[in-house]
Amino acid sequence: MNSHYLGVTQVALTAAAMAKRSIDENPSDGWEKCFSKTYNKEYWFNSVDGTKSWTDPHKKSKGEVDSKEETDSTKTNTDKREAISRPKVAIIVPYRDVSKERTREQQLSRFVPEMCKYLDASGADYEIFIIEQSSDKRKFNRGKLLNIGFDIACRQNCSIFIFHDVDLLPSVELRPYYLQLPTDKPIHIARVWDRYNSNPSYFGGVVSFSKEMFERVNGFPNTFWGTSYACFSVMLN
Repeated sequence: MNSHYLGVTQVALTAAAMAKRSIDENPSDGWEKCFSKTYNKEYWFNSVDGTKSWTDPHKKSKGEVDSKEETDSTKTNTDKREAISRPKVAIIVPYRDVSKERTREQQLSRFVPEMCKYLDASGADYEIFIIEQSSDKRKFNRGKLLNIGFDIACRQNCSIFIFHDVDLLPSVELRPYYLQLPTDKPIHIARVWDRYNSNPSYFGGVVSFSKEMFERVNGFPNTFWGTSYACFSVMLN
């Protein structure tokens, strides 16, 4: 970074030092041919208005665009299109820890930084939503917490909704499934673990939905407390 910065600075100093000679030699427009150490190529510098060009401005047609300007413009437009087209991922985690050992709290403290690192490596646009049930002395209502998370994530313009247990961390080979927008059916990402693939009736752990799919099954039921039937009900729908 420092090397590149110094190279740019040297080019600017060279152009400034040659400005007077540029005006004397070509007083009509102030253009002078210079050499960029950073890009290892010649360029034209106008000492009158400070503009630069990679091609000879005397031969440049009116509608022509600099090759570097065109490259930069194309890259910028491509980045913008990718940013617009890339679906935003929501990681929705139902959470409560009422144990004396604070096991879930320890898992959460590891889960968030690990998932951020995992998704950052893919360049994903994402948000992580931790939906916590209060200490209301009632049994855990996973379905209701996930429904709340879905509503919040929709308001943040998310397109991929991944309902995720806090005690599961994915391996690298699963990353494409975290970035994939489900089309014909939800993706049961957690099926790779023996804990979840041994029971064909179980549909939990880590599950990915599109917005349309989740709304079509009307989400998780809000009436199941303390059981896994909420996931089973969604699978039946």
